[in-house]
Amino acid sequence: MEIAILTQNNGFLINKYSRMLANSLERAGFDIVLFRCSATAKGKKMSKFSALKDLMRMFGLGFTIRAIAETLISAVRDRPSKYPDNCKIVEVPDSQKINAEYFQEHCGEFRVLLILAGTRIIRKDVLDLFE
Repeated sequence: MEIAILTQNNGFLINKYSRMLANSLERAGFDIVLFRCSATAKGKKMSKFSALKDLMRMFGLGFTIRAIAETLISAVRDRPSKYPDNCKIVEVPDSQKINAEYFQEHCGEFRVLLILAGTRIIRKDVLDLFE
């Protein structure tokens, strides 16, 4: 059985934890389809400077410096080869509406949708695909 995971493509923590989740699910015998969307606020594009300002305002300077360092390190480490072999990664373009047809185009038989740090609205036709 496949598990679909909808998440953001974020070089700081989200990719690290989605990779850990995919590896755990693979060890449990599941096939994974990972849909990675761009990390946007309220569905709008943000400049890196604006995102950095928001991060500093919300979490402080220490956390922001750590986030920058982790992002730079993960840019080198985060390669598809770090994901298990049975994990299909689908990079979702900003312009793509995530509907049932889009899921079915990339997935086979799946019953579980995990949403990891998602900011997109999940349409009813997508939710109807899952039990």
